[in-house]
Amino acid sequence: MAVVDDDADVREALAELVATSGRPVFTAADGGEALELLDADAVPRPCLVLLDLMMAPMDGRAFLERVRTRDDVGQFSVVVVSANPHTLPRELRPGVLGTLRKPFEVEELLAILDRHCPGAPALAPAALSERLELSL
Repeated sequence: MAVVDDDADVREALAELVATSGRPVFTAADGGEALELLDADAVPRPCLVLLDLMMAPMDGRAFLERVRTRDDVGQFSVVVVSANPHTLPRELRPGVLGTLRKPFEVEELLAILDRHCPGAPALAPAALSERLELSL
């Protein structure tokens, strides 16, 4: 699992939630950093990438354009996390499973993880919410 977001607080909160749910996770501050980690095989291949659209220097749109040309494009899926998920251009949507609109509930994210990253032990959303104080 990968969390790609330029907001350090959001990135850390999402990573903690994913890790608490029993799934391996790595983080990147922008699309370029995420691609570097994937290229270097420095991290396990993610089952899913939670991707913010508005980042610098490489934003989510540029990341998606680059990912679509990679040999490993079919090995992981992307879910866009955005305050306005309707800003994703049509030409990039084929590489995206869906969107998670900020702010969101922990249960929404857990449902996405269960659907696309199965196999981790499930914790009740209430237990996760108590352990993490998220304001996403």
